[in-house]
Amino acid sequence: MSRQSKEEKVKVLLTGHTGFKGSWFSLMLKERGYLLAGLSDQFLVDSLYKVASLNQLYEEEYFVDIRDREAVENSISSYKPDLVFHFAAQPLVRDSYSRPHETFDVNVTGTVNVLEAVRKYDNSLPTLIVTTDKVYKNFGKKEGYVEEDELGGSDPYSASKSAADIVAQSYISSFKLNRTAIVRAGNVIGGGDWSKDRLVPDLIRSLIAQVPAVIRFPDATRPWQHVLDCLSGYLLLSDRLIHGECSGVWNFGPTHAQSREKVSQVVELVLAEWGGKSSWIRDSTPNTMEAHLLDLDSSKARRELHWADVLDFEKSIRMTVDYYKRVIAGEQPIRVMYEQLSEYQNIRNSIPGFEEIS
Repeated sequence: MSRQSKEEKVKVLLTGHTGFKGSWFSLMLKERGYLLAGLSDQFLVDSLYKVASLNQLYEEEYFVDIRDREAVENSISSYKPDLVFHFAAQPLVRDSYSRPHETFDVNVTGTVNVLEAVRKYDNSLPTLIVTTDKVYKNFGKKEGYVEEDELGGSDPYSASKSAADIVAQSYISSFKLNRTAIVRAGNVIGGGDWSKDRLVPDLIRSLIAQVPAVIRFPDATRPWQHVLDCLSGYLLLSDRLIHGECSGVWNFGPTHAQSREKVSQVVELVLAEWGGKSSWIRDSTPNTMEAHLLDLDSSKARRELHWADVLDFEKSIRMTVDYYKRVIAGEQPIRVMYEQLSEYQNIRNSIPGFEEIS
């Protein structure tokens, strides 16, 4: 299905536009010629949005709390978007233990507010609700979870995102939001993420400081995926939603077998790509519980959207480390982002059978 042309100047509103995924996605959307509005409550001084000056990509920015129902509704009705992506969240598992009420409030109430704003403005407005692979009730099974599997949540973060997912499903069925979809992805990596308690940012900080990296759960297995592969799926799905197709729930996880690696293997490859003398140690302090085995089955997206990730595990790590090394050496972050996006698009568009995303 062909997408809307650049000449139509599609207006897109992103919640959480100052976050890691929102930052990379804004670049992808801008490359299409889309007009952008962002809705976030704050940004960190070292965030990708800030250091790359991504505010220049936006027509409008609404710095409001996603929990403020009236402000969210006013932002959407004021901008009159053609497409909405809901990224805004409290995204960290460890923070959810120290701030459970805030985690549930942001992730659940925030999602309700976005969906309610869409319902009141135009219930046919194409909308993507971003949740996570951690919404699934984790039985530790080796095969990937499919969209119909049972949801759960053994920690506050997972439970909050599972609840948000169910809220979105309820709005789709109860209020005929037939152009609304829910997307679930795994652990994304990529340049420019400086979030605390995330593996690659923690590694990079340790490498810069020249101290051993302290690693939690080195034996845990995750579905690792480059952020651009993940976002390419969101973009393809949004094309279908614009034409009234493909609402419901979608997994976007890695299809490369070697992308399902232990945390320790990610660490070793990052250190090797960085070069020089570096090491890591196992965290000996008591940790909050996280699932040790987690995988997604993305057969539905491959079959119905003709989507797949094109960057294997090693290429994803190389691109990620390359971003940090170049920016630390003095290159402009937004230039490195554009070059990596161009490289990614060239790789993807060279593979027969894949829909273009550029």
